[in-house]
Amino acid sequence: MDNINLRSKDRCLEVLSLLYTARFTDEKMNKLAVQNKGTSFFLSHLGHELIGILTALLLDPKKDFSLPYYRDRAYAIALGSDLKDLFAAFLARDSLHHSATRQMPDHFCDKTLNITCQSSVVGAQFLQAVGIAKALKKDEIVYVSSGDGATSQGDFHEALNFSSIHKLPVFFCIQDNEYAISVTQKEQTAGSSIAKMASGYENIKIFEVDGTNYLDTSKALMEAISYLRAKKGSVVFIAKVPRLGAHSISDDPKKYKTE
Repeated sequence: MDNINLRSKDRCLEVLSLLYTARFTDEKMNKLAVQNKGTSFFLSHLGHELIGILTALLLDPKKDFSLPYYRDRAYAIALGSDLKDLFAAFLARDSLHHSATRQMPDHFCDKTLNITCQSSVVGAQFLQAVGIAKALKKDEIVYVSSGDGATSQGDFHEALNFSSIHKLPVFFCIQDNEYAISVTQKEQTAGSSIAKMASGYENIKIFEVDGTNYLDTSKALMEAISYLRAKKGSVVFIAKVPRLGAHSISDDPKKYKTE
């Protein structure tokens, strides 16, 4: 909930517990995938956990809507997704949520938490998010996330334009690890800055933080959520995070990353 103090001792301990759970879940799924016991596709979220967890704790799944992307498993866990269902979806077993495992892994979907069904098309979630936001009547927020690579898609700019015109309460969470699979940000982002690229749209407040810094990120998040609840416009929240693992189980980062 947005009235939560993310800096209190109890909240810090809760975040630490969620970080441990998210990291354990990721490592376990990776081991299962390598052993060919899970699905044939696995996407690690290592390095991205903190921004997702902190944001989830500030939102209300009873009224806010979420469209998290594939590297946002920690967000889903912190929002309330059942680990049993997440593992069932990963293992291609029947699950109560996540489209009953008819989707690929990490296509999160849970009606009880207002997590909408996902599309595999990169960036498709942006337009879905602004469509939902246009229909909201009170102080609800729509959370939509992506990596930096998806900001090069036309959907991102269409969504920003529409959201800007209508001052929609959309929280665009960009988890910037500087790589779109193997393509660097310099090669695919004009000016090498997502913040600069988004700055031309009116009624959109831009935040850019070190997504591994608890204090700075929590402070910026609380300000961003208050801005959205007040219906002042949209937020583009850029969290600089490391991608500690490969893009996916089929990727070898040693071919394009140095130590």
